[in-house]
Amino acid sequence: MISSGISPSMQTFNIMISVYGKGGRLDKAIETFAAAQELGLPIDEKSYTNMLSLYGKAGRHREASLLFDRMKEDGIKPGKISFNSMINAYATSGLHREARAVFQEMQDSGHAPDSLSYLALIRAYTEGKRYKEAKEAIQMMLGGSNITPSCPHFSQLIFAFLKEGQINEAQRMYNQMKEAGVAPDLACCRTMMRVCLEHGFVDEGISLFETTRGLLKPDSFMLSAAFHLYEHEGMEAEVGEVLDAISVHGTTFLGNLKVGSKVRSKLRNS
Repeated sequence: MISSGISPSMQTFNIMISVYGKGGRLDKAIETFAAAQELGLPIDEKSYTNMLSLYGKAGRHREASLLFDRMKEDGIKPGKISFNSMINAYATSGLHREARAVFQEMQDSGHAPDSLSYLALIRAYTEGKRYKEAKEAIQMMLGGSNITPSCPHFSQLIFAFLKEGQINEAQRMYNQMKEAGVAPDLACCRTMMRVCLEHGFVDEGISLFETTRGLLKPDSFMLSAAFHLYEHEGMEAEVGEVLDAISVHGTTFLGNLKVGSKVRSKLRNS
């Protein structure tokens, strides 16, 4: 386009940056952003936000931070999306102090945090293993904001606790999510069901299945895990119902799942 003597607009450059970003070509996105600057085009907030997001996803928080500062130096006031992108950039690297500072700066600038702001902040805390602060962020949502936390907000902590082997804490957070009236999504249910199955929490696993089966689409792992739990307890009628559901929905039966597999593994290694 440029070689043909046609000057592309900033909108064209923004589209190119987005396309390169979706294709994982951060290097080309950087080149395109630099080319727009060299042409003297007015760099708008959308351009900066696109680059902030791409730097953040690549874990390059330093470049994101420098760009965020340059954006403000150029007289462009960051909007909520720009602030969220910067918080996410720090969150990816587990820089919870920096993420919290941007979160506060956003509020000081007159932008009320939204659901994505809190999600990014909670992710920053969990990546930085600051679980107490992550819990406090959820409590802020429950008590002091007009934003209701969703499953992903709780899941950040649930998955973090499970990764650390803190099973009781994960279950406690899952129960708090239910008490708050937040419905778990499939990913969260699968994760909790795996914990119940592998650690032999039979009653909890059966309860999880029975309270969520009408809320989620049929899933091979959930149905198979329920089969093994019911079979372990000798609940033949329920076993039959699960097999019927597997047949009706055409899901794959996972016969290699074992109740208490993690417990038996620990006993063998002790």
